[in-house]
Amino acid sequence: MDLLKTPDFALTGFLSWVDPEYDVVYSSIHPYFELIEGRSLSPNHIPWERWLRNPLTITNFEVYGGTLSTHIGEFPIELCAYKVSQISEWWWESQYAAVDYDLLWAINIRKALAHGANLSLTYAQERASGHNPVYNSTNHLLQSQLTVGF
Repeated sequence: MDLLKTPDFALTGFLSWVDPEYDVVYSSIHPYFELIEGRSLSPNHIPWERWLRNPLTITNFEVYGGTLSTHIGEFPIELCAYKVSQISEWWWESQYAAVDYDLLWAINIRKALAHGANLSLTYAQERASGHNPVYNSTNHLLQSQLTVGF
């Protein structure tokens, strides 16, 4: 939902609540995503592109947060943050057995190089929730991306 939108500033809110018994993988709300890193860091790791590129909808997860879009000089910048929590102890239909992260956030800055060519730099964190004593760390991502449209 757009909370505030001007030519120089936009604030968008996000809420996702998927029932623990709803198999989102085979539904129309499951976003297409491709694996960037290939291997997960833990069995409950949320792939970066799952929340950086697409709406975060996962069975038995409640997610709320938002995105702030503005610019610094000629550079568009986007900040996003999502609070993640479980809905119940029932994980049968989910891809995950627990919520290992409680906060996901990222900052992205873009630069248009030429017509149709954009360079972006992203820094993101998945902050550990502390619920899993075996896996209790924060994941970091630093990524640059060159996109060419044709």
